[in-house]
Amino acid sequence: GLHLLFVILFFLPCIAYLFIVKSLYELLLHRANTAEKKSDDGSLNPVPYKSYTSLQTSLRWKRLICNVFLVAVTLYLPVGMSLVSDWQDYSNDVAIHTARAVAQHVSVLCLCCFFGSMYFDFGDLEFFIVQG
Repeated sequence: GLHLLFVILFFLPCIAYLFIVKSLYELLLHRANTAEKKSDDGSLNPVPYKSYTSLQTSLRWKRLICNVFLVAVTLYLPVGMSLVSDWQDYSNDVAIHTARAVAQHVSVLCLCCFFGSMYFDFGDLEFFIVQG
C-alpha cells in the first residue's frame, strides 16, 4: 500500500512537470520565431543563441520523450494495475507483472533522457560574475 502511494506520488507529478517544461520550450520556440522578423531594411534579425542543438530539435526530442513517458506510465499504473488479479502472489500474473516492470523501466529511462537532453540545451553557456 505504501509503495503504491509513493509510486503514484512520484510518477503523476513527473507527468505534469515534463509536459509543463515541454510547453515552456514550445513558448520559447514561438518567441524565437516571432523575434526573427524582418527589420526595416529587409534583413533578418536572427536570435543569437549558443547551444549544441537547435531549439526545434530539442523540442522535437522532448515531445517524443514526453509522449513515450505518458504511454509507459499509463501502461504501468492504471492499465497494469487494473489487470492484476492478486497483489500478494505475483506467480498468478507473471506476464502482467513483467509488462508492468518493463513499462516502469521505460518510464525511468524517459526521465533520464529528458533531464539528460537539457545538457545539450545549455551548450557553451557562460556565467560571468559581476562585482560592484
